[in-house]
Amino acid sequence: MGLTREILVEMKWAIEDAGQDSDISVIVISADGGGFQSGATVFGEMGNKDWNLSPLEWRYISKFAHTLFRSIETLEKPVIGVAKTGGDGGGLENLYACGFLIASENAKFSQLEVNLGLIAGWGGTQRLTRLVGWRKAKERLLTGVEIDGSSGSYWSNTQGGPDRTSGRVSREAL
Repeated sequence: MGLTREILVEMKWAIEDAGQDSDISVIVISADGGGFQSGATVFGEMGNKDWNLSPLEWRYISKFAHTLFRSIETLEKPVIGVAKTGGDGGGLENLYACGFLIASENAKFSQLEVNLGLIAGWGGTQRLTRLVGWRKAKERLLTGVEIDGSSGSYWSNTQGGPDRTSGRVSREAL
């Protein structure tokens, strides 16, 4: 499932609550289904040529996501993004905001906005550059090339992966 407006709002509430709850020491962000998350679903299905959003609505959603991901990035508690099957677009930008990323080897990642004539709009251009340097960031942002979870060394914040024998995250990953 992708990032809908409703999910973004719920995520904001959950992050705020977890940040203030002294019983919570680590936050894990994960998603089930066909990918970590896809940001484009916030604007409607990609096949729908008329997304019916005014320029002000586009701006509001973008600003909301920027603020949410910034709060994840600056939270005083560790935030772990678990990408079982991958992430695209805004969902990948969400992962950039996490302090740690745990990805399965089969996960697929793409900053695919360029294929739609867009650029990463939720802070990904800045965060990716800080994570991997401007040359690698430029390549990912301007080509939309898909990489897989086994390319973990490409992402400077990827730490290990799942233990294939038990299906659990290895201690080294944490």
